[in-house]
Amino acid sequence: MTEQVSAKELAKLVAAHAEWVAATNEGAGQRVDPEQSERVRLTGGQLDLQGQDLSKRNLSCLNLQASDLEGADLSHADIANTDLSLARLNFANLEGANLHLANLHSANLAAADLSRAYLGGADMAGADLTDANLVDADLSFADLSDANLVGADLTGADMTEVDLSGTYLADANLTDATLAGARLVGADLKGANLTDTDLEGADLRRVDLRRANLDGANLTDADLTGARAEAAVLIGANLGDTDLTDAIIDEASGNR
Repeated sequence: MTEQVSAKELAKLVAAHAEWVAATNEGAGQRVDPEQSERVRLTGGQLDLQGQDLSKRNLSCLNLQASDLEGADLSHADIANTDLSLARLNFANLEGANLHLANLHSANLAAADLSRAYLGGADMAGADLTDANLVDADLSFADLSDANLVGADLTGADMTEVDLSGTYLADANLTDATLAGARLVGADLKGANLTDTDLEGADLRRVDLRRANLDGANLTDADLTGARAEAAVLIGANLGDTDLTDAIIDEASGNR
């Protein structure tokens, strides 16, 4: 089992990393002096906590931009309001973590476990969430525009009024997810599983739903203007007051 880094050592490393980020962002051409540890490495000031046990830690309101947390255990950690933009979090365990209002812009979260995590209002625009586990996660009001969620599992996730504009969701599992009032303009949902998904009032203009399964989905008051839904399954879907202007659904299995 990986030994957990001490709070004192972690604070020292985070402070050094913040200096490195500031120097890099200001174009000063400076780097803080590298520090070495058997368990935590700091290369040129950049924080490297690969595979470290940070579970249940208070990491809120920190600057961890571009840090390396690949495979780290951050389960049930408090990471609210923390800057993790451009960070490497692929294969990390973030189960049950508090990421309220966190900045994960362009972060790498591929294959990360975010099940039951709270990501309300988080900035995840442009993030890589390929094959990520987001089962029962709370993503309400988050910004996931232009993110990559191909193959992600979002079963039961709360995505109320989330921004998924231009997002890649091909083959994602959104069964029983709540996307009421969500913005999915131009999103790619080819082959996605939207069984029993709540899309009431969602903005689905120009969305690609080809081969998607919308069996039992609630599309009441949704806007599907210009959407493509060839070969999509719409049997059992609620299309009450749905705007289908210029939508292509000729080969789709109809609702009932």
